Amino acid sequence: MSLCNRKGGKYTMARDIHVKEDWYSDFDDLYYNRCWSGAKDTLEDIKNAGVEDEFMDYLTEVFLDDEVVDMSELNDFIWFERDSIYEACGLDENGELIDEDEEDEEY
Repeated sequence: MSLCNRKGGKYTMARDIHVKEDWYSDFDDLYYNRCWSGAKDTLEDIKNAGVEDEFMDYLTEVFLDDEVVDMSELNDFIWFERDSIYEACGLDENGELIDEDEEDEEY
């Protein structure tokens, strides 16, 4: 799973997201090398919950129509849109997997 791959000065599509950087990125690259501050905290919760694939799928949906995404824009989205990311990945407001049994008991 990757965000982009730039070869020979041209952007190639991978997972339908283009990032304005000369690097190839997947979840681990975002987590270990590319994101900072609050985005790093969001990615930590996603990694701990084991929903990296769901997160990458969500990013693809969100940025599908954008021609090119700046790394700062992507970082800020991961940081400041934490609630919508958690919801899309099946996490509660604390970044933990929602226990479906507990959710059913509430109703």
